[in-house]
Amino acid sequence: MLGKKVVAATFHRLEGDEAQLAGSPPESVKDFPLDLIQTMEKYKPEGSGALAEALKKLESDLGNLRTEVNKHDRFEEILTRHDSQIDKLLNGLTVEADARKSGDDSLTRTVDKMDQTLSRFVKVSGWLVGVATAVLIAWIVKTLGLI
Repeated sequence: MLGKKVVAATFHRLEGDEAQLAGSPPESVKDFPLDLIQTMEKYKPEGSGALAEALKKLESDLGNLRTEVNKHDRFEEILTRHDSQIDKLLNGLTVEADARKSGDDSLTRTVDKMDQTLSRFVKVSGWLVGVATAVLIAWIVKTLGLI
């Protein structure tokens, strides 16, 4: 068989008269004897079924792993978006807290100013009431002629 070569082979232990069918080995391997080719054609590998099952299981496991990786990637994207939203909320809360602090300060200053104004008004009102009372008493005394 010129121009041909063995790419892969499965070897089996020959039993009984099978060893005689193979004949004696050639002195040099330049060509495969016809009886060896016929013997090799009769045998089918028995162990390839387990290998095929293992390959199918491996393919199934690989598919499951891809599915899990895709789920993990989607979950990671969701977590990244949540982290971003939480950061935005925290920044907004910080801005709001700062605004309330400054608002409370200005409110406190406004209330203090109103308190000072009210205190001045009470003092001035007290003086005015005192002066008005004195004027009223003087007028009553003068009108009634008590002095």
